[in-house]
Amino acid sequence: MSETLISKPLTRFPSVANLGRAALVTGLTALVAVAAVRLLAGALVEAPAGYEPFQWGALIAATLVGVVAATAAYAALTRFTRQGERNYLLLGYAFLAFSMVGPLLGPANNSPPGTTWPLAVVLVALHLAAGLPALHLMGRLAREA
Repeated sequence: MSETLISKPLTRFPSVANLGRAALVTGLTALVAVAAVRLLAGALVEAPAGYEPFQWGALIAATLVGVVAATAAYAALTRFTRQGERNYLLLGYAFLAFSMVGPLLGPANNSPPGTTWPLAVVLVALHLAAGLPALHLMGRLAREA
C-alpha cells in the first residue's frame, strides 16, 4: 500500500515539546541579538531622550510577540500545508520585509518623532536581529528529537 500525505501529518508536525523548546531557544536567541544591536547602536547613534523604539520594554515585548507569532505560524504551516517549512520561510521573509517599511519611512514622516536616517538603519537592524533567528532556528530546532 502506498503512503499518502494524509497518513503522514504527525511525522511532519513537530511535537509540542519540540515546538516549545524551539520557541524558547529562538526567543532567547532573538532577545540576545536584539540586545546586542541595541547596545551597539546606543554607543554609535544618538537617539532623542525617551525615543520609544529604543526602550527596553518595547524591544523585549516586540521581540517576544514576534517569536510567539512565528511559532504559531510554523505550527500551523507545518501541520496544514504540504510544504510547511518552505511556506513558513516564504511567509516569514515577506513579513520581515513588510516590517521594515515603517522604519524606512520614519525619517520622511518623522514617525516616531526624532527618527533620523541613522536611527532608521538601527531599527532595520533590530528587525533583522529579531526576525532572522525566528526564521532560521525555529524549523531546525523544532525538527530535532
